[in-house]
Amino acid sequence: MVIKYPINGILSTTSQSSQAQRIRKYVYFLIIFTVIILYIFTDELSSIFTDIIPCNKANSGICLKFNDIKDKKNIENINETITEIDTPILIKPEPLPVDPLDSERFLTYVPHSGLHNQRIAFENAIFLAWSLNRTLILPPLLLGKRFGYTDYDLMLNRLLPLKSDKSNLEQDCLMEKINNPRKSIKNCIDFHNSYMLTTWNQLFDLSFIEKHVKIIYNHRVNIPKLVHEQLKIVDEEKDVYYDKLYAGYHAFFESSIPPQKIGPIADGRIQKYYILNQFKNNPQKLLVFASLFGPGTFIRQSEKSEDFFYVMQKSILPKNEIMLNVAKRISDKMGGTFNYLSFHGRAGDGHYKVLADERIANVISNIRKDMPDFNKINMNLYNNLTDSERHELCFKNIKLAPSATKFSRFTRIYIASDVPKSSPPLQVIFQTFPCAYMMSDFEEELEPLNQVINTLDKQNMYKFIIPLVDLMVGSNANKLYTMGRSTFASYMKRYHNHLVDESKKH
Repeated sequence: MVIKYPINGILSTTSQSSQAQRIRKYVYFLIIFTVIILYIFTDELSSIFTDIIPCNKANSGICLKFNDIKDKKNIENINETITEIDTPILIKPEPLPVDPLDSERFLTYVPHSGLHNQRIAFENAIFLAWSLNRTLILPPLLLGKRFGYTDYDLMLNRLLPLKSDKSNLEQDCLMEKINNPRKSIKNCIDFHNSYMLTTWNQLFDLSFIEKHVKIIYNHRVNIPKLVHEQLKIVDEEKDVYYDKLYAGYHAFFESSIPPQKIGPIADGRIQKYYILNQFKNNPQKLLVFASLFGPGTFIRQSEKSEDFFYVMQKSILPKNEIMLNVAKRISDKMGGTFNYLSFHGRAGDGHYKVLADERIANVISNIRKDMPDFNKINMNLYNNLTDSERHELCFKNIKLAPSATKFSRFTRIYIASDVPKSSPPLQVIFQTFPCAYMMSDFEEELEPLNQVINTLDKQNMYKFIIPLVDLMVGSNANKLYTMGRSTFASYMKRYHNHLVDESKKH
């Protein structure tokens, strides 16, 4: 008799029996494995638990390892109050350093105009960064073609195309031509060759400044890239503060509004002002200023701030050895440091060009007052001399007394100017003073400047640094005669005073 079992029931019973057997095998294996592990690592486990560090609650300065204690008597000898072991505390590892971009705060500004207007803005930016304890993101120094100030957004549009790398300039201009057929490749190349972007620390000594203010040297003027890519700012409205005003329309006071500024603030001449002691607490990650130019833009109201600004200004000195040597060689050709006069003859642009004749005449008048023999010299006799005889006459009496206040009509005069020697406004100078010279008279001495290479674009800096070398030669004079309120002249005087101070040390 064949008994038939339901096939589903047989499969179910068999499956359950097999599963129970497998579970028992796993349990037996786990027990055996645990016993083996305990046997092998007994010493290590003992060591772990005997390394617990007990700290005396009453005198938490003493902590001991039990491994270092031979018996209870030794414990009592060291500290009789130890009666129990503190519960071991899990010490969390030190947190990773916070990304500086998460906690650091910055400021930057838009550069514009000539070298010395940029220098004043740079000095103000240093003071502002120092006052607010912010990192200064320093824009590049613009040399050559001047980009005068205009509306903030328009200014950025002008500066954004400027290149810090011109190694593929022709190819870049060709691409611009393809994108805009009306553009000229030649005009494109000429434009980009008319300026140079470099860093301030390539030409000037910033060692004092870098000890007091953290600086990040940017190679281009690209505020959008700075905000979104460099600083990775997501919420621009929250984390970026913009001041798009030009110099004169905003003012910075250290601790309070000075009485003389209340009127300009009330009538709107000053549209925005800052109390730095309060503004220091502003939470924005980045402060962006359209312009920080203006000698009177910042009012320092403490001795500490005045001292810092004074020392900081004096510390910004030309540092390139080739430029220093060239200036020295030309000065030597002029008779040596402090053995000639200098004449600042700016006549190349703006109101200086419009008023060139008038201002040059004023400087000539000032020099004539310091030359008692001016009207005693017969210039007809001089005009009949040969070039070698004229040179001998001009360099006959080379030495000038350091404290000299009176000179001769034949005293050598170095003309520092932004126009060439053939420029009409300068001709009256050469007609009045027979021993007047310009940088173009020293081509051989200027030759080493071809060795000065820009670290950013690897281009020759010769034509872009000539104005600074011109100033340096003028500063080496015994006395400076300048015109108007020129930022070029103010730095020439400052550098001259530095050279005088240095000479007194030797």
